[in-house]
Amino acid sequence: MLKLISLEFRKFRFARYIGYAAMAELAILLFLTLISITDYGAEDYAYSTYPESFMLIDTFVRATFMIFAGSLLSSMIVLEYRNKALTVLFTYPIKRHKLIVAKLVIIFFFTFGMIMITDVPYWSPWIASIPSLGIR
Repeated sequence: MLKLISLEFRKFRFARYIGYAAMAELAILLFLTLISITDYGAEDYAYSTYPESFMLIDTFVRATFMIFAGSLLSSMIVLEYRNKALTVLFTYPIKRHKLIVAKLVIIFFFTFGMIMITDVPYWSPWIASIPSLGIR
């Protein structure tokens, strides 16, 4: 199964998707900065407390990368089926569900990794400010 996952990973050249994820991360950062600039001084300021601000940030990150996972799913499975490459893959002596599971595992771990990579820089100042950890 790991060999199949590594073959699929190499076949789809994920370096470009990492670049697309970086662009999505920059778009999230710009959008959140725009929210903070336009909303500053209001009574219900979006970034008034840490939990509220991180809930907003995490919501945008998860929504963005869920859409990103959908586009990955489309490009890995639907376009491969449309180009008749999946039909050729089904002629190999590998079970069909293993091929699909390998693609889904790649998409899951890629999306999970991108969400974690995006959330960690936003969460690290809040974690550093917790007095019980003694990091201050």
